[in-house]
Amino acid sequence: MTRLEAWATKISDVADHTYVYCPQNGQYFNCWGGHDGPDQRMICAGEGIYEVANCYRKPAFGHDDTAGIGAYGVNGVCHQTANLFMYSSRQVLDLRVRGYIFSVAAYGIYGTAFPFGKITEGIFFGSWLLAVYNPCYQRYKDSNIAKSATPKMNLGEGSELFKKIQKCHNVMLTGMPPEHPHDVTVQEFATLVRHIAPGIDIGIFDDLQRDLLKERDALLKTGIQGKQLADKMNDLVKEFQKGLSDRVGPGLYQKLTGLEAGETINIIDPEIAASVAKNTS
Repeated sequence: MTRLEAWATKISDVADHTYVYCPQNGQYFNCWGGHDGPDQRMICAGEGIYEVANCYRKPAFGHDDTAGIGAYGVNGVCHQTANLFMYSSRQVLDLRVRGYIFSVAAYGIYGTAFPFGKITEGIFFGSWLLAVYNPCYQRYKDSNIAKSATPKMNLGEGSELFKKIQKCHNVMLTGMPPEHPHDVTVQEFATLVRHIAPGIDIGIFDDLQRDLLKERDALLKTGIQGKQLADKMNDLVKEFQKGLSDRVGPGLYQKLTGLEAGETINIIDPEIAASVAKNTS
């Protein structure tokens, strides 16, 4: 087994960038960006399988480390990609990542579509396990580092937040799809919020997130790309942020987001979105 660490670094007007580091060999999974920047801090770490994660770097759109999520800004951002690279360690990012709560509201914990371009997040994670993770596991399961790991989900392993998130996928992974494509993303977001604020009434903002997801779908169906996509998605998510602040109040909003009441933040880096569009065939 190999230690995998998820790190965050601050970007001035955009949510924190996240990446994954393997200290035993000094290698990085840059998750659409790099691994430099101010205010670098480790968010979570666990014993994982470097060879497996290295197998599914999935270079695309001019970027080396996508984890097979699809397109940046369409199917997720660096947060979701980092969670995919951390999967074998049974860890997920948490709310110490500035802006993470909002990327989860828009894209879920692991991303929203499989294969590229489809807007059906309810099947994404199970498909990713079957088509991306498990083939790499099978290829490297007999290596010295990977041989003690298992590709099957074991809810007795991993961080408490990881275990809670995996329970959101139990029905889907047993072959029973959610009633609506957005249901898994809504459940993941609710689980993340409840992890910080147990007992909160999710109903006070459920409609806000579902409206965000509907507007996201409509926007993505237009096919816009690059900075235009980043700007419009950021605007949609900022409207959600304002609504959430109004619904939960200033104290809880700050606890969940690290932002003051009414303060908002972009979740998509326009420069990365532009580079992805430039390299889209």
